[in-house]
Amino acid sequence: MPSHIPHQIIDGIEMKLCGCCKEYKPLSEYIKSNQHKDGLHVYCNNCRHKKKKAEYDRHRDSYVKRARDYYYDNHEAELEKRRKYAEMNKDFVNELRRLYRESHREEIAEINRQYRKNNKESLKAKESAKRQKPEYKILHNKRSRKYNVSDKGRLSKQLGRERYRNRQAAVSATLTKRQWEIIKRMFNHSCAYCGKELKNLTQDHFIPLSAGGGYDANNIIPCCKSCNSSKQNKDFFEWYPVQPFYDPRRKYEIVEYLALFK
Repeated sequence: MPSHIPHQIIDGIEMKLCGCCKEYKPLSEYIKSNQHKDGLHVYCNNCRHKKKKAEYDRHRDSYVKRARDYYYDNHEAELEKRRKYAEMNKDFVNELRRLYRESHREEIAEINRQYRKNNKESLKAKESAKRQKPEYKILHNKRSRKYNVSDKGRLSKQLGRERYRNRQAAVSATLTKRQWEIIKRMFNHSCAYCGKELKNLTQDHFIPLSAGGGYDANNIIPCCKSCNSSKQNKDFFEWYPVQPFYDPRRKYEIVEYLALFK
């Protein structure tokens, strides 16, 4: 194939004969190339794409391996390149991501469901560790205060208090102030779970009200607000071992305390 194929003027438009399909096409159908005298590729764009695809299909495995090897050998550099591109084109990248999420909503939801299902314990541990960080607590408290003064927050608290009173009315409730003071002294005025020494300890239902636990001395454990909020209505023997402040000695003390009532 000669490196230069003469051009022809057809219907007033300068055309070039494609070296593959043998059809005359406008010069706009060819990419620039310094390897040819006329500065244009010998094949039109359509034929060039077909040839490249056929070449890729014939040697797909080697191309994939080469790309994979390059990615792993230059992983950090590639990530940095992508981060820089995303920073310089924030609006464009965000729009692409939004369009992708909208068009693949079901697939993304299924992937997330499967991931949460297969990584329950590690996700719990990560969430618990994140909640212990000072910066998280500051941000969480700020958001909580803002939510609590909103109409939605006030309504939510009111409904929560109603549900709590209804649950208490359906179970045993014999704890007295004197018993509560004794319980706090037994745990050295410290959180039974994390060990923090506090003046204002909260009352945690060892067996949650939702699971039939009563408001009695044999079911009330002193703890800090953070632990009480974290435990909620979870089972103690599933929740406590995965906490970053887990202490087998404190676990033994709690079990021994509850055994006094049996």
